[in-house]
Amino acid sequence: MLENDLLIFCVRSVHRYLASYVKLGIYPMRHETTLESMGTERTDSRLAALGQTIRQHREAQHLSQDRLAKMINTNQAYICRVENAQVNPGITTIFEIADALDIPVSDLMEF
Repeated sequence: MLENDLLIFCVRSVHRYLASYVKLGIYPMRHETTLESMGTERTDSRLAALGQTIRQHREAQHLSQDRLAKMINTNQAYICRVENAQVNPGITTIFEIADALDIPVSDLMEF
């Protein structure tokens, strides 16, 4: 019985942890790679170009970072970090951004 109680306690603790982040609009399960863990100048310049392209398309459609974030179920801070090349968004996130902006993924990759 003690093992069951411990398991229930752990599950409830994780649930409360995740629920508190979701309530704040922060999604801790979204994968991102920080630039510190990546590396090359070539990659850094491509991420900067990607972020700039996302910003241009977002602004052309008169969308705020917050609105775009809500469209892809993330938060404004994450969109800001993507646009400022502070994180390496996963391919799924890039697909979601392209879909939210109603543009082909290839439009985001022209640099």
